[in-house]
Amino acid sequence: MKIKICGIKDPEMALFAAKAGADLIGIMQHPQSSRYISPKRAIEIAEAARVGGAEPILVFVDTTQEEVIALCEEIGVFFVQSYAQTLELPPYYRRMYVNQVAPNKLDYQLIDFSHGKGKLFDATLIPQRESRCFLAGGLTPENVSTMINSYHPYGVDVSSGVEKEQKKDKGLIRKFIENARSI
Repeated sequence: MKIKICGIKDPEMALFAAKAGADLIGIMQHPQSSRYISPKRAIEIAEAARVGGAEPILVFVDTTQEEVIALCEEIGVFFVQSYAQTLELPPYYRRMYVNQVAPNKLDYQLIDFSHGKGKLFDATLIPQRESRCFLAGGLTPENVSTMINSYHPYGVDVSSGVEKEQKKDKGLIRKFIENARSI
């Protein structure tokens, strides 16, 4: 089971989440998001994630292909989650496709009906065949085990479900990871 903790805003929390067992650390690159991080800060978060043993992934919403490539080059992260359907990226990039099937075995599919709004995902979007599919949207430490048992995803992705007062909470992150790994 792969675990992505998304919307990390500082290196300390990235290091904590990685050491607690997160496989992926999501760094928001959408300026309209309350979780947006400047490229300079994103470099620090990506490094902390790597030190802790996790892989950083940059999250984009409506960024152009040219902007995505420029930011990835600047930050030094070549794993992208994008809500844009038409990004053509260089072949050495890895990608997490949101609500669409990943075209190759190196990439991932993310089912996120809520488009980052923390509402429970739409289970009808889950592929019937085995895939590298992550579930996102409305997951919490309390429901992640049930969702994993019900849908058997490759991974899970959480952001607001591990927050208190719109800030990441170490106890909730730890509990989410423990509950996801307990399956």
